[in-house]
Amino acid sequence: MNPSVTGHGADTFYTVVLVHPAPTAGGQTWIPTREQVAAIIPRRTHVGATTGYGTTLGTFSELTKPNAVAVDDLISKAARWIEVLTGPIVNDAIEENATDAAAMHVAGLILTTWPDGDSDFKAGQLLLDRADRMRKDLAAANILDTGTDPVGPVAVMPVWYFPPPTELRF
Repeated sequence: MNPSVTGHGADTFYTVVLVHPAPTAGGQTWIPTREQVAAIIPRRTHVGATTGYGTTLGTFSELTKPNAVAVDDLISKAARWIEVLTGPIVNDAIEENATDAAAMHVAGLILTTWPDGDSDFKAGQLLLDRADRMRKDLAAANILDTGTDPVGPVAVMPVWYFPPPTELRF
């Protein structure tokens, strides 16, 4: 039996909206926005014309290719991609560069995942390569700033010494 919605809300499609943690609630403040990604590849936000020269939204929506939900997902993945190498970003100056690297990574993923031609794919690869170099620079800067390497060797856990067993005599 398939449940169905009748009355108010019938035949209404839903949209999944991914929400980033609010910086004021302790979330990451450096995660790029859709607008920051769109600034790198603005023609991907054009709508209303088949030639690609329609109205520029300056952000991603349900009318763009890819849509806003897909871009939000890529932004979340890019943030994890940055932090897996750098560890938590704690310096304000490094945060700005982390935002740029993540936005560039997302833009590269968009161009390589939804290419409109070979030139898009090549441009996307260039953006991905540049974002990867930026991520490595961020990791080095974060190590200098924090004094810890999140992907470096793990400290050896202590091995406790127990005396050899002795024979019990009663």
